[in-house]
Amino acid sequence: MRNYLLEKGLMGRPDALLYPQYVTTRWLGEQIRRLAGLAGDDPKCFTPHGLRAGGATDLVESGVAYPALKAAGRW
Repeated sequence: MRNYLLEKGLMGRPDALLYPQYVTTRWLGEQIRRLAGLAGDDPKCFTPHGLRAGGATDLVESGVAYPALKAAGRW
């Protein structure tokens, strides 16, 4: 996540749109399940929810302030 934010110039911009408009929870779930199936895993065992913890961890490790983390995760 940190690399993505840096690459897109979004680090330190909690009000910026993080992803293109077509990236919805449904679209992301479909992609995750498709890739899990291609990897030989059971696609039913994977959801986009698991990315929230990983993204939050990356933000914390990169020094993002707690209020910005909460805003990014909509917590």
